[in-house]
Amino acid sequence: MISFDEVIAYIADYDPWFPRSIEAASAGEIAELEALTGGELPEAYHDFLAVMGRHTAWIDVQRLDFRIGTVLDYYRRDDALPVNEFLRIGSDTKDPSFNPHLQHSQHSLAASNAKVVVFPGCTPATFADITARYLNYVAGSLQEMVCRPAFRIFEIFGPERQPVMIRADVGIAGQIDQLEAMLLAEYGLEPVFWSNGQVRGYASPDIALEAMQFVARPLEILLRVTDQVKQGSIARSLAARLNARISTPSPPLVLQR
Repeated sequence: MISFDEVIAYIADYDPWFPRSIEAASAGEIAELEALTGGELPEAYHDFLAVMGRHTAWIDVQRLDFRIGTVLDYYRRDDALPVNEFLRIGSDTKDPSFNPHLQHSQHSLAASNAKVVVFPGCTPATFADITARYLNYVAGSLQEMVCRPAFRIFEIFGPERQPVMIRADVGIAGQIDQLEAMLLAEYGLEPVFWSNGQVRGYASPDIALEAMQFVARPLEILLRVTDQVKQGSIARSLAARLNARISTPSPPLVLQR
């Protein structure tokens, strides 16, 4: 498993002040959450809490609140959903609210590759219908969820950068693997350490690229190349081979320490 110490060191390469800006949850808070949820927390989530469970600094993921106090408040409620395949790990600050959950395997609670998903509040009676209709993917892992905003801010977007988005017209299984083979063969790019089966980042001094593909969803790519002419050429080549369209993406929120 990728430890959150590695995650923090990765972000600190971009922002040396970052390790001083986060705050860990206490051992007592983590123990209480384990008691409320009925057992050992997934390993990756325990590690996340122990490193940045009270404050994630400027890391922003869809304006979701991941503070352990928020999670404890939820699981202290009488109407909190029992933990099964989904463990709630925060709250949505927007309206309507889609609250974040860790989707883990019931057979391997300690799995390090649990996905982060969101869905609206529900009751045990409406749970199956709500998750079937409204569940959305956020990240392929907690580690990726934390690293990706830094990657986007410092590698993809930024002053005088004009990245492009390339989006496949239809979802075809394995497109993200097809893309990876292209990137390695033609540009020597390999995925960064936090990449996983659903989301992958690639970076060199001249090229940065993020690829995302969840089950039954089209492949989406963010591409930034230092040379704008070369960027256009690469984007058109990838779009043609992946049956995709090119557009201008929206930038992320401005970094605020």
